[in-house]
Amino acid sequence: MSPTTYGEVLARNIRAARSRADLSQQDLAARMQRLGYTAWLYQTVGNVERGKRRVTAEEVFALALALDTTISALMGASDQDGAIELPGGQAIGAVSVERLAGRGVNDHAITWRGTFEPSVTGYRRLPGVDPFDREWLAQPDFTAVPDKWHPGPETRQQPVVAAIVTSDRGVLVGKRKDGKPPWTFIAGEQDVVKDENPADTAVREVKEETGLRIRPGDVIGERVHPKTNRTMIYLAATPTRSTNVFVGDEAELTEVKWASLAEVLRLMPDMFSPVHDHLVRVLGSGEADDG
Repeated sequence: MSPTTYGEVLARNIRAARSRADLSQQDLAARMQRLGYTAWLYQTVGNVERGKRRVTAEEVFALALALDTTISALMGASDQDGAIELPGGQAIGAVSVERLAGRGVNDHAITWRGTFEPSVTGYRRLPGVDPFDREWLAQPDFTAVPDKWHPGPETRQQPVVAAIVTSDRGVLVGKRKDGKPPWTFIAGEQDVVKDENPADTAVREVKEETGLRIRPGDVIGERVHPKTNRTMIYLAATPTRSTNVFVGDEAELTEVKWASLAEVLRLMPDMFSPVHDHLVRVLGSGEADDG
């Protein structure tokens, strides 16, 4: 049996725990967001479960809470792994990994049984239970706070997708009617209730607001916006045919146009750095038609 990386073990354990909890990737992302990990989207869960994104110690702790399991259950290996390979080439047996994760004969994994509130820092002792019994503490009862773990569409803040549309005329921008901010990339909320992905959102929003049909590309970057505290996804895109644009949503925009690199840097001085770098690569330093 060939060695397994520890990242693969962790990814498999998270995937298995989510399956046992009967949660979708969107469900798990929503629970992580309620614990304060606002940048976690269902795409994040997918990348974690495929081993394409590393998780931090803090995220492992939160995942154990959100998945109704224990840290050791997420961190342990199994016989099917054979051995875990380290970057230096050493192979550690699965049994040793189990011990490192605190599992096995001296398993002190906690089984949770009580009511959990994210703001509570301690846990209530169950009456008549030995405090040294490993069954003492109780599992977070997510059904006790359905409004926290399952917010309805009307209360859930959806991610905002910004389409970074570029052509030989420059980058597509719009002037906001409310001036907050004055100029922006074409953007809109992702409809996660309808299981819309970021590419779908970009295509829909650009067509509705500018009349332009686009071909979505790769995600340039994600962040929690420092001013709005909204999760933002920035997606590259190009026109499929014509580059003619018009104001399609007069309630939000007063003008849409193609801007050169120099102009867009002047209009958006606080631009997200990965978007800035993308535009420099795609547009270079040449001036574009501002019509």
